[in-house]
Amino acid sequence: MKLLRSLAIPKFVIVIAFLYALYYPFLYLVLYLSTPAGYTLVGGRSMDDGILLYFMRSFQNDFADPWSYLLPMKTYASPSFTTPLIYLPLGYLAYLMRIPYFVMDLLVQALANFVFLLVIYLFIGGFVDRRHTNLAFLLFSLSSGSGGFIYFLLALGGNYESFFDPSTIYHQAMEGIYDFFETQGLIPITTMRLYYTFPLICGFLELICFKRFLDSGGKGRLILSGLFLGLTFAFYPIHGIAFALITFLMAAVSIAKIGFRQNWAKLSSLSVVYTISLAGTLP
Repeated sequence: MKLLRSLAIPKFVIVIAFLYALYYPFLYLVLYLSTPAGYTLVGGRSMDDGILLYFMRSFQNDFADPWSYLLPMKTYASPSFTTPLIYLPLGYLAYLMRIPYFVMDLLVQALANFVFLLVIYLFIGGFVDRRHTNLAFLLFSLSSGSGGFIYFLLALGGNYESFFDPSTIYHQAMEGIYDFFETQGLIPITTMRLYYTFPLICGFLELICFKRFLDSGGKGRLILSGLFLGLTFAFYPIHGIAFALITFLMAAVSIAKIGFRQNWAKLSSLSVVYTISLAGTLP
């Protein structure tokens, strides 16, 4: 709690992040308590979870990857998997602690969701004042942003039954508007998996550090920016590319505001960030 107070994160943000973190643990608790006699809750939100849970325990099967049909490969080097850097260590940890694999995945995902929302608040706070930061965070976390409001307001003028019927043109049109504004490229918080959450946390931390470097300088912030960008590449290369481009745009905007000659050092700082981040591409 001392750390959260030092970051000046309001209590309502902590409460919202905590409630999001409890979403799936609470759901699985209900499923566990309501599991019929003679059945066992094995976990898993979708078919993909079977793959992820297997990767967690693949070290018990000589890291064999059953999805590499043509060229047998190991799970730690499989192109069919986003990143082994999360689930393989997590599997080892679950094994050593004698915790069911899906429970370990669930608990770490809950923690990641909590941290993700706190990082989002800090990221927003780097660009707007405190009052607008609180409002923007509420808009992001509770309504899926402007897309959620548009979806809801337009539904008020339509047929309520069609609002919940995916087969209707109305529902499909509203869903398209929602997707266009909010969900392209960013999975909803409650359904994100660790291979999305971890790189997003690292990516936004990279932007926070780089923004503070642009505002106040400091080699430490620049180095941290490069390290977080490297981790983003390591966990999810596509997100690494996206955050690298955003970093470049932030530097370009900063230079344009003050002038190229006066701000050449900030442009050259990109070479430091990108050079450090290259380590993340090695895995």
